[in-house]
Amino acid sequence: MQEDFEMAVAKVMKKETEKNCPQGSCGNQIEEVIELIKRGDIDMELKLNQVQKTQTYLLPDSEIYNLIVDNTGRMEDYESMFIVLSKLSMKRHCLTEKAFGFLTVCSAAGGGIMDSVERVVETLNRVRGSCHSSGIYALIKTLCVMNSFDGVMFVMEETARKTSYYNVLVAAKCRNGDFQDALHLFDEMRRFGCDPNTKPYNYLLGSLCNKGRIIEVCELIDAMEKLCYLSDSVTFEIVIVHACRLGSMDFAIEFLYHKMSVGLAPRLTTHAAFIKGYFWSGQVG
Repeated sequence: MQEDFEMAVAKVMKKETEKNCPQGSCGNQIEEVIELIKRGDIDMELKLNQVQKTQTYLLPDSEIYNLIVDNTGRMEDYESMFIVLSKLSMKRHCLTEKAFGFLTVCSAAGGGIMDSVERVVETLNRVRGSCHSSGIYALIKTLCVMNSFDGVMFVMEETARKTSYYNVLVAAKCRNGDFQDALHLFDEMRRFGCDPNTKPYNYLLGSLCNKGRIIEVCELIDAMEKLCYLSDSVTFEIVIVHACRLGSMDFAIEFLYHKMSVGLAPRLTTHAAFIKGYFWSGQVG
């Protein structure tokens, strides 16, 4: 299994390097790297560093590191995944959704992903440092893209419940038009001590505006004010931009005055929305 892992690392390095190095200029260096990895010499890391110093295009970047983690997942080699993550954390590297692309492949193939999610969470919980926190966040984002919301809840139950995690979940629910589920998440956040910030409210406001549900938008803003959640410039701009698109310029002006009354100056994008709105509504003389 270790040999398979080493070959996977070599394949990733070869694939990524061939995209970046000049035509025909690094074939020998690629083969040298592969042979070093295959032999697994004690001083392999030192030799690799020497090769990489002479060929800067062989230096692995964040994308390659994440692809290596993804390869361990495809091979179901979670012990090697742990070793890689531990080393990456020591170097303060972070994970992205690309590290968990294998979950998408499993899902597309018709297989269940929960066993894999459980193994990933178990591995991440053993890791400390940058790969632990960034890995959990990236895993939650991956599962949200896959609409695997049960998987997201499992991850939070096994790790931690954080406002940033819930924000990703609220955004995914809004993209799917599941507004009632999104609202229920606000109650759940408070119940677990994760006070919502303005960001998830803005996600919900934007989605409601896109669906033309203005009455619910106004009700949500009133609810935010009653709960003492301070609206930011984006909150008002979401409503203003939508009103301008509909040609409801009086409504947009009303919101602009309300925005300025609470000490929020309009952004350049807000001014642009008004200019477009007046053109669209034919009110430019």
